[in-house]
Amino acid sequence: IGSSLYAFSAVKAPTTFGSTVVHRWERKRESDGKWITMSKIAFPIHGGRSDGYRGYSLKESVEAGQWRVSIETKNGQLIGRIGFSVVYGAPRELTQEVR
Repeated sequence: IGSSLYAFSAVKAPTTFGSTVVHRWERKRESDGKWITMSKIAFPIHGGRSDGYRGYSLKESVEAGQWRVSIETKNGQLIGRIGFSVVYGAPRELTQEVR
Protein backbone atom coordinates (compact mmCIF):
# COMPACT_ATOMS: atom_id res chain seq x y z
CA ILE A 1 0.00 0.00 0.00
CA GLY A 2 1.20 3.51 -0.70
CA SER A 3 2.40 3.00 -4.26
CA SER A 4 1.14 5.15 -7.13
CA LEU A 5 0.32 4.27 -10.74
CA TYR A 6 -0.30 6.28 -13.89
CA ALA A 7 -2.67 5.37 -16.74
CA PHE A 8 -1.89 6.85 -20.17
CA SER A 9 -4.32 7.01 -23.10
CA ALA A 10 -4.35 8.54 -26.58
CA VAL A 11 -7.57 9.29 -28.46
CA LYS A 12 -7.55 10.16 -32.16
CA ALA A 13 -9.84 13.08 -32.88
CA PRO A 14 -10.49 15.41 -35.83
CA THR A 15 -9.31 19.01 -35.58
CA THR A 16 -12.75 20.38 -34.69
CA PHE A 17 -13.46 17.75 -32.00
CA GLY A 18 -13.63 18.60 -28.32
CA SER A 19 -15.00 16.51 -25.46
CA THR A 20 -14.20 14.99 -22.08
CA VAL A 21 -12.43 11.67 -21.43
CA VAL A 22 -12.83 9.77 -18.17
CA HIS A 23 -10.35 7.31 -16.65
CA ARG A 24 -12.36 4.99 -14.41
CA TRP A 25 -9.98 3.14 -12.03
CA GLU A 26 -11.54 -0.20 -11.01
CA ARG A 27 -10.39 -2.99 -8.72
CA LYS A 28 -11.76 -6.54 -8.81
CA ARG A 29 -13.23 -7.56 -5.47
CA GLU A 30 -11.88 -10.98 -4.55
CA SER A 31 -14.98 -12.11 -2.66
CA ASP A 32 -17.35 -12.03 -5.66
CA GLY A 33 -15.28 -10.98 -8.70
CA LYS A 34 -17.22 -7.71 -9.10
CA TRP A 35 -15.39 -4.66 -10.48
CA ILE A 36 -15.58 -1.76 -8.02
CA THR A 37 -14.95 1.83 -9.12
CA MET A 38 -12.18 3.25 -6.95
CA SER A 39 -11.99 6.65 -8.66
CA LYS A 40 -13.01 8.55 -11.79
CA ILE A 41 -10.77 11.21 -13.27
CA ALA A 42 -12.10 13.38 -16.10
CA PHE A 43 -10.12 15.69 -18.38
CA PRO A 44 -10.89 17.65 -21.57
CA ILE A 45 -9.58 16.68 -25.01
CA HIS A 46 -9.34 18.73 -28.18
CA GLY A 47 -8.54 17.36 -31.64
CA GLY A 48 -5.93 18.43 -34.11
CA ARG A 49 -2.86 16.36 -33.27
CA SER A 50 -1.98 13.68 -35.88
CA ASP A 51 -1.18 11.07 -33.19
CA GLY A 52 -4.32 11.86 -31.17
CA TYR A 53 -4.87 13.58 -27.88
CA ARG A 54 -2.78 12.16 -25.05
CA GLY A 55 -3.67 12.28 -21.38
CA TYR A 56 -2.95 10.50 -18.14
CA SER A 57 -4.35 10.03 -14.67
CA LEU A 58 -2.76 9.14 -11.35
CA LYS A 59 -4.03 6.66 -8.76
CA GLU A 60 -2.36 6.78 -5.35
CA SER A 61 -2.38 4.19 -2.55
CA VAL A 62 -2.89 1.24 -4.89
CA GLU A 63 -3.60 -2.10 -3.24
CA ALA A 64 -2.46 -5.45 -4.59
CA GLY A 65 -4.96 -7.25 -6.83
CA GLN A 66 -6.57 -7.18 -10.27
CA TRP A 67 -7.10 -3.68 -11.67
CA ARG A 68 -8.32 -2.05 -14.83
CA VAL A 69 -8.67 1.48 -16.15
CA SER A 70 -11.67 1.97 -18.40
CA ILE A 71 -11.26 4.89 -20.80
CA GLU A 72 -14.74 6.32 -21.35
CA THR A 73 -16.64 9.26 -22.77
CA LYS A 74 -18.28 11.62 -20.29
CA ASN A 75 -21.53 9.69 -20.94
CA GLY A 76 -19.95 6.38 -19.93
CA GLN A 77 -19.35 4.88 -23.39
CA LEU A 78 -16.29 2.64 -23.36
CA ILE A 79 -13.42 3.77 -25.62
CA GLY A 80 -10.81 1.29 -24.41
CA ARG A 81 -9.54 -0.55 -21.37
CA ILE A 82 -6.18 -1.28 -19.72
CA GLY A 83 -6.05 -4.37 -17.48
CA PHE A 84 -3.22 -5.23 -15.08
CA SER A 85 -2.30 -6.89 -11.80
CA VAL A 86 -0.62 -5.21 -8.85
CA VAL A 87 1.77 -7.51 -6.98
CA TYR A 88 4.08 -6.37 -4.21
CA GLY A 89 7.62 -7.70 -4.10
CA ALA A 90 11.00 -6.97 -5.62
CA PRO A 91 10.80 -4.49 -8.55
CA ARG A 92 11.23 -5.87 -12.04
CA GLU A 93 11.30 -4.39 -15.53
CA LEU A 94 8.19 -4.30 -17.68
CA THR A 95 9.08 -6.46 -20.67
CA GLN A 96 6.12 -5.78 -22.91
CA GLU A 97 3.76 -2.93 -23.65
CA VAL A 98 0.36 -3.13 -21.97
CA ARG A 99 -2.54 -2.71 -24.42
